[in-house]
Formats: sequence, C-alpha cells, structure tokens
Amino acid sequence: MSNHLTIILLAASLVSCSCPTSQLLHNPYRAQLLAVTRHKVPPCKEWKKTPKQTPVWTPPAQDTEAFRTLVDTKVGELSACLVKASHLMEPIRRRSFGVMVAPDWYKSTCTEEQMIPSWTPYSLCEQKKMPDGSPVKIPVVCRGLTHPSKVCPCPCNFRVAVLRSNIIVVTPNLKLFKSELARVVLFPKHNNPWTDKTVAACVSP
Repeated sequence: MSNHLTIILLAASLVSCSCPTSQLLHNPYRAQLLAVTRHKVPPCKEWKKTPKQTPVWTPPAQDTEAFRTLVDTKVGELSACLVKASHLMEPIRRRSFGVMVAPDWYKSTCTEEQMIPSWTPYSLCEQKKMPDGSPVKIPVVCRGLTHPSKVCPCPCNFRVAVLRSNIIVVTPNLKLFKSELARVVLFPKHNNPWTDKTVAACVSP
C-alpha cells in the first residue's frame, strides 16, 4: 500500500471517529433504548467539541463557550459521583457519546419547562403534577402528539432523550441531562436511574 493511500485512509478514519454515533470503534456505550425522537444526526463537520473533548452540536443561538463548558461540568460531576459510588470502574469516556441540542425545542406554556418534540406515552405525564400541584390530564385528542398545536398547546413530551444509542438530545438548559447520560453509561443495569438511591443522588440537579 502506498504512503499516499495510507494517509488518506488514516484521515478518513479520524474523521469518522470524531462523530458521536453508535458506529464508533471501541465505543463502550451502546444503550439499546427506545427511540422517542426522529431528529437527524448532523454531519460530522457540523459538530464541535467541548474543552474536554465531548462532541456537541447546537443550533447557532445555543453555540456558546458557556454551554460547552456546562456540558463538561455536568459530565465531570456525574462521572465522579458514579465512580465514587462504585457504579463505574473508570471515568465516563467523554469522546464516546455526543450531546445534541434539539433544533425544535420549545418552552411549554403549561409548565414553563424546555421540551423536545417526542413520542411519549401520555400515562407518564399523567403520573406527574402541574406546577400548582394539580394533576396532569392529557385530553384524548392530544395523546400521541409530538408537537404543540393550537388545540393541544401542551402535549406529553420528554425533556431529554437518547438517539442512536449514544447521542443525548437535550434542551439548552440541560435539564435531566445527567439522568439520561447515566442511562447510557450504565445500560443495561440502570435503565431508570431514579430507582436506585445512589444513582439518583448522582443525577439530581
């Protein structure tokens, strides 16, 4: 094989390995979680990295150094906590997952929470309460909707989700980012981090 061809193949390998997809070589995080969004993964050239090398994609309005630093901070906090609690034997591998801000995130007019259009069982929302303490009720006509509408301004949606096993789709405030990252790095042992007290302590804000 010529030196020229070797250089081309090496460069192609480096480009492909910069993308946070489930096809990464030696990727330890392959969580088989239910896909609840249909967001397209942006091409490799559009991804950036945090100061500590976690791949991040954001819409232009959220593309700030402060956001990338916040990602690093939260990953560091979760990693240290999970290692201390003996849930991980080594720190979280920051290059083996990606963080993607949903381009179509929105702020709920009912809860003031930042949300991601997603397929969510309405029963999960009805297990929660409104900010004023009243029970959540999803009208029949609104069940299964993925986006707000005039008739259904507050559909049942997630605040964070996993795409392609290791891409965490978030909103700009990174609400529940730690809990979803914990699901990815601890799969399949802790699919719901809130059911284990020591894991829940690590993912709490």
